[in-house]
Amino acid sequence: MKRKITALILTICFMGAAALAPSILVGMLPTVTVTRTEQSQYRASVQCDGTVALTDVSSIYLQFPVVAKSIDVKPGDYVVKGQRLFTIDKDATVSAITQALSQSAAIPAFLNLEGLAEALGSTLTNSGAFDFSAIPDAVYSTETGYVRELNVSTSSLFNYTQPAATVSEEQRQIIKLNVPENIIYQISVGDEAQVIGNNGADETVSGRVTRVAETAVTVFSGLNQTKAVETIVTLDAKNHYINGTTVKVTIFTEEARTIVSVPYEAVDQNEQGEEFVRCVENGKVVFRTVTTGSETETGFEVLEGLTGGETLVLNGQDLKEGQMVLCRWDGETP
Repeated sequence: MKRKITALILTICFMGAAALAPSILVGMLPTVTVTRTEQSQYRASVQCDGTVALTDVSSIYLQFPVVAKSIDVKPGDYVVKGQRLFTIDKDATVSAITQALSQSAAIPAFLNLEGLAEALGSTLTNSGAFDFSAIPDAVYSTETGYVRELNVSTSSLFNYTQPAATVSEEQRQIIKLNVPENIIYQISVGDEAQVIGNNGADETVSGRVTRVAETAVTVFSGLNQTKAVETIVTLDAKNHYINGTTVKVTIFTEEARTIVSVPYEAVDQNEQGEEFVRCVENGKVVFRTVTTGSETETGFEVLEGLTGGETLVLNGQDLKEGQMVLCRWDGETP
């Protein structure tokens, strides 16, 4: 009888151990954080800071300095092409130039004597050698639009290295960008853009790339200098920003497309230099070779190797292929 009781007790113990074994084994498995790969819409883009300015500005330069006799318009006025902006006081102009040339120490820095002699059709022998008949009676607008600047005066010669006046065709703004030379090749005229104030509070304003310069310029930042290409984005909205302020610009360099993307930390590289990720299938770790493409805000675009819907391991560098694991979804409380 005692033997039967002992056997029964042992049987019960073995059965209990067998029932607990799966739980014990499961408890020994490593827990990994996983996420689900999904398809999403993506548009390649570049980001730059830019400066707000006025669009389609026509600058009216004169070949020589003049004194205005009467000024017919003021900044902000709407003018049509051919409309008179100001008349020129020829006597006052001749007197001011003659006086400046007779007092070499008092010649304004902007009064380029050789340039002035060429503009007035004369060799620079003395003040009387200039042909002042080349000075026009008045200056007229070369465009239809709004007067933005008017730099002439009725009391003195103006600095003719600056425009006498500027006129913009419409009250629309542009963003001037200095795009680094290493990314300018991605941008083309016609690309869509989104602009937002640097304070981050302004609403997004749409626009489009309307000009990419053909020549790079040197841009200085402190003691550093780089090559950049001036690029113009014209805004769809009118007078949205204060001229001269800085804004953030995103230029979309391709149409939106559907991609599969994975977080940066999920992509690893084997000894052969191949990129791969770790997926979980039926509780086991499976290595999947992938080909990555563009970098998105959250990770890599996957060109080959994933189709979406896979269970992807994050930070699984210590895992071996075929290893059993427990999954905890990204964002779940441990």
